[in-house]
Amino acid sequence: EAVAERRPPPASPRGQGAVAMRLPSTPEECATLLGDDSARVEFTFPFNQRTCTGNALHHAAFTGDAALVTKLLSSGEVSVHDRFRYQSNYQGKVQAGSGEAIHLAAGCGHQAATEALLQ
Repeated sequence: EAVAERRPPPASPRGQGAVAMRLPSTPEECATLLGDDSARVEFTFPFNQRTCTGNALHHAAFTGDAALVTKLLSSGEVSVHDRFRYQSNYQGKVQAGSGEAIHLAAGCGHQAATEALLQ
C-alpha cells in the first residue's frame, strides 16, 4: 500500500501537541486536499522487494489506475519520464536506483495503465 509522506506540525509553544489527522494516501485524496499541488506529493510503495518513492503518476501506474495516469499526464504537472527512486543493498553496499512509471505499470501487469503511458 502506498503512503503519502507528511510530518505532523511541531508542538505549540504552550505545550499542546499536534492534532492527529488522517493523511491522504491516494492521488485522488491529495487532489481534493491540495488541488493543483497534489502532483507534487511523494508516495512510498513496495515494488520488487524495495521501498520506492515517487509522485502521483508513479502511484497511479503502480495501482493500475489508467484513467488517473491519463489525467495526470494531460495536466502537464508530471511527465512520463519522471523517475521514482529506491535503494537496495548488494554485497553490503547501498545502491541507489530509479525507474519510470512504465516500469511500475508493466511490472505489476497493468495493461491499460501501461498503454496509457505509451500514448
